[in-house]
Amino acid sequence: MWTIALWYSRCELAVPLEWFPTLRDATDTQRGNWRLIGGGEGIHWEDLDEDILVESLIRLLINEHKELLKRKWDEYINNK
Repeated sequence: MWTIALWYSRCELAVPLEWFPTLRDATDTQRGNWRLIGGGEGIHWEDLDEDILVESLIRLLINEHKELLKRKWDEYINNK
């Protein structure tokens, strides 16, 4: 699990590294060499030539939770 703390909103995002194969396959040193870009709107890994926008992470999490909630709801309805 990869965790990002959003200081300006006082929350943390936790996303599976499996969603980002480049980061998953990188060494700890490569993953540790990052910097904020776009005034804090994204993260850039120089060694990996990888950029990820915080907005993209939030959208991925929302979509993942929608799917999980839909599956749980379908299970509930089908087991009534």
